[in-house]
Amino acid sequence: MAKIRVHPPLVIDELVVREYTMDDLQLLDDAIVTNREYLLPWIGPWILKEPIGLDARRALLAEWVEKYPVDGADQAIGIFCAGQLVGGTGLHDRNEPHDVEVGYWVDEEWQGRGIATRVTKALTDYAFRFPEVHRVLLKHKIDNLKSRRIPEKLGFSIIDNTGACSCGDEPHTSWAVTREQWLAREGVVL
Repeated sequence: MAKIRVHPPLVIDELVVREYTMDDLQLLDDAIVTNREYLLPWIGPWILKEPIGLDARRALLAEWVEKYPVDGADQAIGIFCAGQLVGGTGLHDRNEPHDVEVGYWVDEEWQGRGIATRVTKALTDYAFRFPEVHRVLLKHKIDNLKSRRIPEKLGFSIIDNTGACSCGDEPHTSWAVTREQWLAREGVVL
């Protein structure tokens, strides 16, 4: 994976995409516990372990916070609106060198507002600021039609529609956009 880190926070309209802090412990726990059943059909194996409880969440969050300064860490970050946690996203270390994978989930109550699309676009823009990033990837379960619309809208292309993903055993659709494709879509000439 290309080793990049989202820092400082990204501001996207009313949304703030930033690293979690220990102050987010209760917000994160509440959001995941509240959304567990909603997310269960769509998210990788980590959701099966939920709820993990505050002590385990505190340890997990401390691990994330400790890893943030380390380039190349599998970065889990929050999506906030007016101080409320409305989803999670990240840049994931699951792929080939020069690739960055964007992942996301959005709180059920915040669905239908374009949050995942806007965040994915902003993270893709951000990732291509780094010359070592050649491709941005996105993966979702094949039957997740809401997630499918995001890479379609953003100009990603399917690279695999049959395989299991390192984030779970169920078949996933994998999408990619290259730097050249993204910049051409955005009207930037190399």
